[in-house]
Amino acid sequence: VTGGGLALIQAYREVRNVCKSDIIDVQRGINVVLEALKEPIQQIAENAGFDGT
Repeated sequence: VTGGGLALIQAYREVRNVCKSDIIDVQRGINVVLEALKEPIQQIAENAGFDGT
């Protein structure tokens, strides 16, 4: 999908800013989602010749 990276970045930012929990297991789940969103973003950056970290 052309521009799919932008959608991932926007989703990552939204989840990071909106989803927070005092319940440890819920926060762990949120962190899993954030990592799942971050991985393809990093790969796209690396494929474009940038540091993806």
